[in-house]
Amino acid sequence: MKYNKSEVSATCKLCGSDDETREHLLGSCSALSQIREENLTRLKAILSNDNIFTTITQDSGMLIQIILDCTHSSLKDHVILSRDQETDIERWYQAYCERLITHRAQIISSK
Repeated sequence: MKYNKSEVSATCKLCGSDDETREHLLGSCSALSQIREENLTRLKAILSNDNIFTTITQDSGMLIQIILDCTHSSLKDHVILSRDQETDIERWYQAYCERLITHRAQIISSK
């Protein structure tokens, strides 16, 4: 759209309250909060440690990093994951992202 000299707004099309970044969509968009809460329950079960889950979900940067790459070195001081947990988290975030994208598309198409 920019190439065609159309104006493009960075504002989230779902909630209208912040820029539509990956961090916003994955971790804080109010229009996606129900899906986020439902899916974080599964992450909590995978981690099987309430303290680690709380640490991750209270730090939006850490939550986004778990979603994008749960094996990243920046997490090693906070989270030690088994191979099975890494695999389960990878499967979880793929399903989570798919649900977010699908729900986002449904909301936008219904406007």
